[in-house]
Amino acid sequence: MTNDRDNDAAPDLLETEHDHALKSEDQGTLPSTRDQSLAYMLRVGHRGFSRLLEDRIAQHGVSLSQWYFLRVLWEQDGLTQAEVAKRAGMMTSNTATAMATLERQKLIVRRQHPTDRRKTSVYLTGAGRQLKSLLVPIASQVTETAVKGIDPELLSQIKAALIQIRKNIEQALDNE
Repeated sequence: MTNDRDNDAAPDLLETEHDHALKSEDQGTLPSTRDQSLAYMLRVGHRGFSRLLEDRIAQHGVSLSQWYFLRVLWEQDGLTQAEVAKRAGMMTSNTATAMATLERQKLIVRRQHPTDRRKTSVYLTGAGRQLKSLLVPIASQVTETAVKGIDPELLSQIKAALIQIRKNIEQALDNE
């Protein structure tokens, strides 16, 4: 099996791959190697982070999509199912399946919205609330593993940059 890097032209020997990637991005062209693209690095990092978290929480009967919904409900219980999906950044079709599973596991209950019969409100059960004290420390450990060896000041700058990237993308999408 060949590595994608084997098929790419090597950057000038006097510049590092990172320098070459930045130069390419400044010129509006794709970096010479796929793994130097910011979008690719973010995707791979997110996938790795998600896999590690999913492996750890699965031991407690919770899938990654269920984790996202539980996090939202731990912040604010009693939201409509559509609002939970929106805050979790999930599609409505995935929400119905995850909610049904959470309900079968007796972690949530769904009730008709008190003022709008067309909507369904979602509430944590006692068991759903108790999971927070078990799963949040696991997520914190995954984060600690991911950022191990990164200077706290640099980590703060990375977070600020990621927030700006998210804002830029949201603004670009709003302008379409």
